[in-house]
Amino acid sequence: MTRSSWPRFQASLLGLALLAGCSQTSYVDRDVGRQDAGALNPFDRVVEYHLELGLVASRPTCIAVGSVGVAVGAPQGQRIVDAVHLALLTRVPTLLPDVTIVEIDSDPASAIFESSIRGCPYVLLIEIIAQDDAYLLVWSRKRVGIRARLVRVDDQEELWSAQHTATRSEGDVPVSPFGAVVSAFRAKDFADDNDVIPSMIDDAVRRILAAFPMATGSRGGAT
Repeated sequence: MTRSSWPRFQASLLGLALLAGCSQTSYVDRDVGRQDAGALNPFDRVVEYHLELGLVASRPTCIAVGSVGVAVGAPQGQRIVDAVHLALLTRVPTLLPDVTIVEIDSDPASAIFESSIRGCPYVLLIEIIAQDDAYLLVWSRKRVGIRARLVRVDDQEELWSAQHTATRSEGDVPVSPFGAVVSAFRAKDFADDNDVIPSMIDDAVRRILAAFPMATGSRGGAT
């Protein structure tokens, strides 16, 4: 890199940082598709959702919550399951105040059966679809993807689903020896922070449930 190009490189880094700072959560209907993807900030947080009209018409009054599935081989699987479970029990009553939440304790394969026994006609199934950490000395990233599906017990029809991948990173492209040291410290500190993943999961669950049509302050064009 020549000396004359250095200011342009620094300006590009600054521009990317400003763009990332303007990110927001975008709700995209999977049936419509991302035809307007070019208009989205590439740093936007995207929640993809699908809604069947039958859910709006039936307006469930009881939902069974508590089943979490984790992809085979996912690191820190049980800790993620516990964090998702806590986030659900915290967020669902707040976003769905008119819905009775029944807590169940079973694996996803038997959740529908247990929900029917408990007299709840709907079950919210949660699956961890992505989880990985990346650490490159001066930059570190954590990623957690969650998919939620609301299933009617009687016919096992999926009435609503949404998924979102929460991502956080720390560190920078170093532009000086001192910057490299600072970036390395921040990246290592972030990589070792055990509180980041539960916080990310809480954010992901909150954003996903905001796409639910009956949620307080519902997003994504839901009623």
